[in-house]
Amino acid sequence: MNKAKAHCPNPNCGFHKQPTSGFYVKKGYYITQWNHQKVPRYQCRGFKRKFSSHTFYRTYRQKKPYLNEPIFNLYCSATTQRRIAKLLKINFKTVVRKFLFLAKNAESEHFKKLAQRSFDVSSVQFDEMLSFEHTRLKPLSIALAVQKTGHRVIDIQVAQSHYQGRLSTIALNKYGPRADKSHEARKKVLETIQSQTQTTCHIITDAKPQYKNEVFHYVPTAQLQQINNRGGRLKRLLQSRRQNIKDPMFELNLVAAKIRHNLSRMARKVWVTTKRAEMLQKHLMLFMAYHNEYLIAV
Repeated sequence: MNKAKAHCPNPNCGFHKQPTSGFYVKKGYYITQWNHQKVPRYQCRGFKRKFSSHTFYRTYRQKKPYLNEPIFNLYCSATTQRRIAKLLKINFKTVVRKFLFLAKNAESEHFKKLAQRSFDVSSVQFDEMLSFEHTRLKPLSIALAVQKTGHRVIDIQVAQSHYQGRLSTIALNKYGPRADKSHEARKKVLETIQSQTQTTCHIITDAKPQYKNEVFHYVPTAQLQQINNRGGRLKRLLQSRRQNIKDPMFELNLVAAKIRHNLSRMARKVWVTTKRAEMLQKHLMLFMAYHNEYLIAV
């Protein structure tokens, strides 16, 4: 057992917050069902509360902890929930429970990284992606910030967006007015950038008018560079040579392409759709943990 993490599980015990050496004694063992190994038991000398080394694991009381890592990898490899259940020969409900467990760990691990200020925000690329919930008539906005060095995702947030494009009239007639809350997602991401700022912060965005006021409001010391669009899709397709290397927002566009490719619900033309925005947020947290190489499956 890791003595640095060991403590009495009883919050009323004095050894809960301030454990001392020898505050427990050995008290038998039990055998796990999934790998049939002996796990030692211990007993606190104070309140006589019994515990084991597994008590302090994230996977405490899980019957199949060995499935966490493969499910985590499959979720971030363009695999749907039902296909994961079929491949691993487990119940669909088990996949969902593992998804919620992993998403919670991913969020917790990301908060730790933010508290440690482990992100380099000297050069940041900031933009938004579009998705939808339930139907394309209900658009969602995804605010994304990526550091230039290492392509690490600093933060990603989902929010409800207003109707856009040719379907806006149909959506308005079918679902009524839809509030635009995309500014809330942009606010959270910009506040995250501000929390990581130590010396200088250079933010690169596209030419969207709202970005200028929001960046200077939430990151007042930032140096903003807005990039004009290079033209329509047809013009880019007709170019004889790829311009990705010269693209000032190449790192963010690369991460956005990975999100589209590696998350089943984010593909542009697919039967898999997001039913609730909060579930998309959790899936994106999994991708961020996978992309940033967080250890969340144990």
